[in-house]
Amino acid sequence: MKEPVPNQSRTVYFQVEISQYELLKDRCSRTTCRSLAEYLRKLILSEPVTVNHRNASLEDLITELSLTRRQLSDAIQIFEQSAQKVSASPHQQLTAVWLNEHEKDRARIVVLIDQVYQHCKKTALVWLQ
Repeated sequence: MKEPVPNQSRTVYFQVEISQYELLKDRCSRTTCRSLAEYLRKLILSEPVTVNHRNASLEDLITELSLTRRQLSDAIQIFEQSAQKVSASPHQQLTAVWLNEHEKDRARIVVLIDQVYQHCKKTALVWLQ
């Protein structure tokens, strides 16, 4: 019969100031460690700690592109609806009105595409520094 393995875990206590504790919690939250105890154990034993880096410029780019994508989608829907109205109507007068509206929608879409281009260019300059 095997002898039971004695419990080898030991508890270590130490005190830190409140500001130091908050700093430890903040740094722990940026890692893949599931608990503060795991994080501290890795630090004390000089084990590698995996840190998650937040990429703010990429998040800003994604947010801006998502907003622009929604605006472009709305503009395309308006354009398709107006094209259906024109194709369903036999009146020449409606065609002239549609062409005028088409030019406005086209100008709006061109501005949105230019915004996407400028934002991508600005983000690329930040990344390449």
